[in-house]
Amino acid sequence: MIESGQSSVLLIGYVWPEPWSSAAGIRQWNLIRIFERAGWRIHFSSPSKTNEARKEIETAGIATSEIPANDPRFDELLKEFRPDVVVFDRFIIEEQFGWRVAEVCPDALRVVDTQDLHSLRRAREAAISKGAPLEDVFEARVELHTEDSLREIASIYRSDLSWVLSDFEQKLLLERFQVPSDLLSVSRFCYAQEAREPGYVFRRHDLDGPAASEFGAREHFVMIGNFRHAPNADAVLWLKNEIWPRIRAKLPEAQVHIYGAYPPKEMMKLESVKDGFLMKGHADDSVETLARYRVNLAPLRFGAGIKGKIADGWAAGTPVVTTPIGAEGMGFLGTAEWGGLVGSSVLEVSELACKLYLDREVWTRAAERGTRIFEDLFSFEKNSEKLLGDVDQARLKMRSRRRDNFVGAMLNHHLHKSTQYFSRWIELKNRSK
Repeated sequence: MIESGQSSVLLIGYVWPEPWSSAAGIRQWNLIRIFERAGWRIHFSSPSKTNEARKEIETAGIATSEIPANDPRFDELLKEFRPDVVVFDRFIIEEQFGWRVAEVCPDALRVVDTQDLHSLRRAREAAISKGAPLEDVFEARVELHTEDSLREIASIYRSDLSWVLSDFEQKLLLERFQVPSDLLSVSRFCYAQEAREPGYVFRRHDLDGPAASEFGAREHFVMIGNFRHAPNADAVLWLKNEIWPRIRAKLPEAQVHIYGAYPPKEMMKLESVKDGFLMKGHADDSVETLARYRVNLAPLRFGAGIKGKIADGWAAGTPVVTTPIGAEGMGFLGTAEWGGLVGSSVLEVSELACKLYLDREVWTRAAERGTRIFEDLFSFEKNSEKLLGDVDQARLKMRSRRRDNFVGAMLNHHLHKSTQYFSRWIELKNRSK
């Protein structure tokens, strides 16, 4: 067993993580907390511009740096910090910084946190835009051999370990792309519960008054999601144009309240008071907000990874009506054993939404199951222990794993050399300016 208290980890974020606006932000904060509680030295770096999220990290006592891609100062950071493990936030960051880590710190374990499979989400989005049947999109019977998948899977091969967030995505990589199993680890979201800090999620017993009440004290539907995430914006339009009119026809007094960070003006214009379709903008606390409604709607037509909006709803005791995309990776065991109901068409989603809204017994069972799944699937203790254990094993066997991963070595040799030369050219060009 490696003495983790003597170890150091460099986390490189695509952006500075905002746990108040996205599940990706919660994910990044929980990685910080996992390594922090295990006694690791931590440095968080990002090529994005400094914002309030960076200040939150520094307030928590974590060292940070803002270093753009193609900047040789990153090499100096590596030499000074000497990380034992480097975690890349998605394959795009590995492409930018992986070759520098391999060159300056060859003994550092290189890990890609996929967040969700970008190539799967983009392939489903492309299929939707071309009018593919929803069933094919839901079952991933879409064209997956794309430029996105070439880049993403090449990054997985080049790295020592890649975290995927669900069994579904692990199975897809193993069976459809023949990725070696020892390059993959299922690393689920986990939620800290003991302190109100970035990454913390309210539990139902934290809520007072009507928010903590059950079926009879709640009313209306709710939907939440960062509007910069394409599946969320698409889901709002699908709800507005096709699903909500059917729900409203059966429940003429019901309303749906749409929350989300960074809503564009065209989305805010969707509001229709007479139709009960209300755009609420940013929610200060997603779980506390969701706890005040009877039914959580997540009508996702495409996407991948873990659905933070559903997990937050379960934490609030609010069951969900969603599609197979929403249920994917969320402990889906069939509608009878899940924290809500799942429909595969406009008609099914709208009818199930009405059923969950009106039937106290169905609602109560779904809420209770959602709570159980949340506690089992997103346990901080269990998931953090597995993540750290997988990292330890990968470090112990790093040399043999690299020796056996010929495809990864080949990709590192060719692609990283071309990336390296291009980056060096940019460096020289910037110096000349």
